[in-house]
Amino acid sequence: MIPAGGDHTVRILRTSREAPQGEETYRCWSTRFRRKKPARTTGVRLQLCYSVPVFAGAPVNGPTPKVDFSLENVPAPGAVDGKGTRLVLHGSNEDTAHAQLSQVRIEWADGRTTDVAPGLLGYALAHASRQWPVADAARRDRARDHQRHAGDGESDTR
Repeated sequence: MIPAGGDHTVRILRTSREAPQGEETYRCWSTRFRRKKPARTTGVRLQLCYSVPVFAGAPVNGPTPKVDFSLENVPAPGAVDGKGTRLVLHGSNEDTAHAQLSQVRIEWADGRTTDVAPGLLGYALAHASRQWPVADAARRDRARDHQRHAGDGESDTR
């Protein structure tokens, strides 16, 4: 057990004898179980589980990966016959290293902005795509207007 304010070291060992071919990604799970059974068996018992991304072989001062973003209307969960969509921010990272995405906001054609994540949004892994939901229908309507007025195929979404 780690006491409050204490430290714990975790070492991750790569078992392959082959040299890594660029960045490798892992997820480290840490679960805290209560060892002693409480005297009472009623009430709520908490179990804490942490999931931490681990990136091995990433260049320390390498170039910032380029992530291409787009807004897409995708079927909403439970949508039937294509009725009901939700707006998502789609990110595609074709570089060889992950990108940490934080303080992400959309700048709409009408000048308004929407914070998608004021803090950490997540990671775009190397050679992978990911999407995040953008809340509420009013924003979806603005996205439709934005896509209609873009015309030249380029997006000013950031």
